[in-house]
Parts: sequence; C-alpha cells; structure tokens
Amino acid sequence: MLSLKSSDKRGLAGLRKGVGKVINASRFTREAKVDPQREALLVFFRATGGAKSYPNSWRNKTNWGKGFADLDKWYGVRCDAEGNVTHLCLSNNQLRLQGPDAELPLGVFDQLPKLRVLDLRANRLRGRIPVDLASCTELEQLSLFNNPGLKPP
Repeated sequence: MLSLKSSDKRGLAGLRKGVGKVINASRFTREAKVDPQREALLVFFRATGGAKSYPNSWRNKTNWGKGFADLDKWYGVRCDAEGNVTHLCLSNNQLRLQGPDAELPLGVFDQLPKLRVLDLRANRLRGRIPVDLASCTELEQLSLFNNPGLKPP
C-alpha cells in the first residue's frame, strides 16, 4: 500500500493544478484551420451588403458567417461530398455593392475552383465582373442578367 505524507499530498495537488493549467492552456494554443472557401465567401458577403442590417442587407442570409456552420448549410450554397463549393445561387436576394465605385472583389472566385453554378441574377450588382471568375474551370451555368451596371471584365 502506498502512503503519502502530508507534504507529498500538497505536492501532488500542486501537480494536478499544474497539469490542469497545461491542459487548459492547450485549448488556446491550437491552430485554427482556415478554410479558403469560407473566407472567400465571407469577403463576398461583406462586399455585397450581406453583413448590413435590414433593409440594406440581403433578403436571406441564413447561416452566412454563423460560427462553424457547414458551408452547405449557408443559404444559396451547395457543396460536393468533399466539401467543395459547387453552387452559389443568390438570385433576387438584394445583393448590392457598397459605395459608388465598388466592384465585386477579386480573389473570391479563385478560391472556388469547383464552382459549377453561379446564379447572381436580379440583384443590384454593378462594375466589372472579376477576372478571377475564369479560374472556375468547371463552371457550367452562369446567370448574371438583370444586374444593371454589371460589365464584362
């Protein structure tokens, strides 16, 4: 049978506290995985007024930017089995660019290489279509009509 002196018990309690601190500290040192698709969609969301409050916001922005919701739970987004964004369908959703000279941000579509359907028709988009849309080599359907002021790259 193992017996501990009172001084050993205090040392053991201190060790437990110390281990607890190390374990608790490890929560804060984990590296968060950055999903480039999520980040790109959030840039698009902010640039097109999604983060504004109603009535200057999107009509439907369910789950956009909400914690760690899977992308395919975001309104208008569909993903394949590997988690790649394949559809972005936000037609008639009050997307609008902020500021008189604002344009759709570059770098969004670079991060969505598996995109097959992009439907942004019937919104309030203007400016030039981003040239990085060409990086969506699997794009099958592109609907941008009824966006007064939207111009080719």
